[in-house]
Amino acid sequence: MSNCYKEFLGYMKDVQGVDNKTLVCYEKNLKDFNESIFGGKADTTFEEIANLKVSEIQTKWLNRLKDEKGYKSNTLNNRIITLTRLYTYMVGENYTTVNKGKLIPHYKGDKKVKKEISTDDYISLLEELRKNRDKNFTSLRNWFMVEFFLATGLRRAEIIALDIEDVNILTGEIKVTRKYDEGVKFGKERIEYLPEILLDDLHYYLSRRLDIEIDSDAFFISTHKKRMCASNINKLLNKIADNNGMKIHPHMLRAGFSSNTINSGRVESYEVAEAMGHSNKTTTLNYYHKSNTEVLKKVANSNMIFDKRQDDNVI
Repeated sequence: MSNCYKEFLGYMKDVQGVDNKTLVCYEKNLKDFNESIFGGKADTTFEEIANLKVSEIQTKWLNRLKDEKGYKSNTLNNRIITLTRLYTYMVGENYTTVNKGKLIPHYKGDKKVKKEISTDDYISLLEELRKNRDKNFTSLRNWFMVEFFLATGLRRAEIIALDIEDVNILTGEIKVTRKYDEGVKFGKERIEYLPEILLDDLHYYLSRRLDIEIDSDAFFISTHKKRMCASNINKLLNKIADNNGMKIHPHMLRAGFSSNTINSGRVESYEVAEAMGHSNKTTTLNYYHKSNTEVLKKVANSNMIFDKRQDDNVI
């Protein structure tokens, strides 16, 4: 692979904190791009990529994938996203002034009607999980993990990396790290806050988590008393979803936090984006706002999912 692609992938990993699964996807897409456009040569440069015409990218790469390999719209759009990320990096490093990835129209496919999960649906889900939390530690963990996802908007990788010492039981301050690998944390660190109304829940969970004597400092642990992994979380969420007649996954819970916080009307979208650790946020670029404790706490306490809790302690 050309050094220019390696440079880009290194930046996405070390600076942007992109996970390994996404990096593998980027690498696969760029290899295919390089093969189609440059014949697979090993010394492709940023200058050559910058000089490409949009029509050339479409004809030699994307249309070929569609016509010859039968790639669907979502797959083709994924390729465009990867190329847009590459050009974004090139613009930032002054290799070019034009992000040609953004000039390529996305492919339209059959629109799938997404079933939206309402605020009431999330509230009902938490109520149901709360009822069963004292059955055993697994039930307790499942309840609080879903609540934690919805209350913070953390990514799955950030949930996995979380240690007990990262969460302040008195203030609800959370030190968020993007990556965890073989006992080492890396990537950008930021601060978030748990809603004040959930501090009792935090204390309730941690008092039982600390009763479990294991070597791991992980905030959330598996049934085998080890730090959870991506497949652990996916499986438990699938099981919860099946039991409650709904489809949920980590990104959906993160989106639930975002939509229910923004729709409250009490915070600006750029403030939510800042709290969630978005690396590319057009709004934030237009309205630069340095993260501070006051703003982060305001975001944490503006989630409509927990408004009813404020009113009558239903959850």
